[in-house]
Amino acid sequence: MHLSWLSSLFFKYTYTLISAPIWMIQGVGTKRSAIRLPEAQGERKFVVRQFHHQDKTAAIEKPIKVAVIGDSVAAGVGITSIKDALAGQLAAELNSRFDVAVKLAVLAKSGDKIADLHTAIQNEITEVADYVVISIGVNDAKGFTSSLKWSQQLNELMTLIEYKYQPQQTLLLAIPPLECFPLLKKPLASILGFRSSRLNDATNKLLHLAPERFSLVRYELIPDEKYFTADGFHPNETASLAIAKTIVNQYLVRAC
Repeated sequence: MHLSWLSSLFFKYTYTLISAPIWMIQGVGTKRSAIRLPEAQGERKFVVRQFHHQDKTAAIEKPIKVAVIGDSVAAGVGITSIKDALAGQLAAELNSRFDVAVKLAVLAKSGDKIADLHTAIQNEITEVADYVVISIGVNDAKGFTSSLKWSQQLNELMTLIEYKYQPQQTLLLAIPPLECFPLLKKPLASILGFRSSRLNDATNKLLHLAPERFSLVRYELIPDEKYFTADGFHPNETASLAIAKTIVNQYLVRAC
């Protein structure tokens, strides 16, 4: 089993080197031709206060505070309104599930790497949050951030989040399988898929060492254009809702 894993890893690194002239040219061409979509519009701090039952105690119960932070997925690139992007869908799902108001804050910027997010949090005046949901890593995979550097920066990010947000639970979205994105073609898709899997492996090792620091959210991203925005690279409203439901139904731990 171990030899098989090493053999597979050796093959992927070799493939990366051999196909470099092709995927590097593809990378430049993809960057030039890719559709540039804006971030979702709307206030990035708002409260979802719809109540689904007649229990009046819900109206006075302390709201759930949620911070959604990170990159273009957190910013809702390609989606018209922030309420239809991952952050808004997550707030709505929490509101529906627990029938309590949800106070949402979004801190995200398209193109950000993990180091950029760390700086943004440092410079932001943040409120304490019950839950912090992080989408980060795709740009690190595209930028060939090493696994070692990723681990160091992720550890530093979690320390900062614990200090600034003091969350009950931190949920980190796994880096999606970039080889499945409609925009990307082989061999570039395979190379970036390999890079995303390496960073996810590093995340898993860090999680194994300190499982109390965060939960890694593994979710399905169907490789079909109808689940992506027009650029073929970002999850659309339907995919964002599916991710939000996965977080709430499978990963979120609600305090009693």
